[in-house]
Amino acid sequence: MGALPRLADLLTWKQEGPIATEPMLIEVKSRGDRLSDDQRTWITLNHQTLHLPFRIVKVHRTERLTFNSDSHTRSPSSPPPQ
Repeated sequence: MGALPRLADLLTWKQEGPIATEPMLIEVKSRGDRLSDDQRTWITLNHQTLHLPFRIVKVHRTERLTFNSDSHTRSPSSPPPQ
């Protein structure tokens, strides 16, 4: 593990007017993906001392989606795998 292990894949928060509240660190794992030793160490450190809100999210998607910011819609960007 390096001097500063990476925290998580995503940082989210709830927006209440101009103030960001309720931060949440999220580690995203895909099918077959596992936590590394560094990630496990950070999760333990966070649980024992930092107490930052943290979740692991497992993604089970069979097709890729793209987001069209003009129309605010999602659409498949490629056909699902066979």
